[in-house]
Amino acid sequence: MNTSTTSRPAMAMLAAVIGVAVLTAFAAWSPPSIRKLLLFSVAYGLCVGAIVNRAAKDSGIRRLIAVGLTLGLTVTGLMVIAVRGHRQFEAEKTAAVKAAPDQAMARSIIEAAAVHDPQLAAQLAEEAETRELSFGDYLALRVRPLGEWSQPWPVVFWGAEVLLAAACSGFLVSRQLRSPTISTEEQT
Repeated sequence: MNTSTTSRPAMAMLAAVIGVAVLTAFAAWSPPSIRKLLLFSVAYGLCVGAIVNRAAKDSGIRRLIAVGLTLGLTVTGLMVIAVRGHRQFEAEKTAAVKAAPDQAMARSIIEAAAVHDPQLAAQLAEEAETRELSFGDYLALRVRPLGEWSQPWPVVFWGAEVLLAAACSGFLVSRQLRSPTISTEEQT
C-alpha cells in the first residue's frame, strides 16, 4: 500500500481540525453581540460541517468518520467559545468594579487593613468568590433576552443549542458525502 494514499486522509483530518481551530478562535474572540442565541451556534455548526465536508471530499475520508469528526469538533468548539465568553464577561465585570472611582479609595483602605487582619482578609476573599459568576450564571445572563430563567434551564438551553448545532453540522456532512458527485465529463 502506498504511504501517500494512507496519509492523505490523516492530513485532510488534520487540515480540518486546524481549519475549525481557526474558526473557533475567531468566533471566541468575536464581540458578544455577534454570538447571538441559537443562530450563532447553528451557523458555527454549518461552517464546521463545510470545513470537514471539503476535507473529506478532497481525501476520500469515509462518511462515518467525517460525521464523527464533525460532531466532535462542533461540540468542542462551542464549549471553547462558551468558556471564552464566560471569561470575557468576568474580565469586563472585574474591570468595571475596579474602575469605579467612588469605590476605589474605600476598597484600597479595606484591602490595606486586611493585610493585618486575617479575619477581614478571609471575609474579602469570600466576598470575591460570591461576586464571581459561575458558568451557569453566565449562561443565565446569555438567555436573559428571552426572560428570567432559573437554574438549570439556561444550562439546558445551552445544551440544546450545542446539540442542534452538532446535528446541523453532522447532517450537512452526512448528506453531502452520501450524494453522488457529478464529474465534469458527465455534465458535458
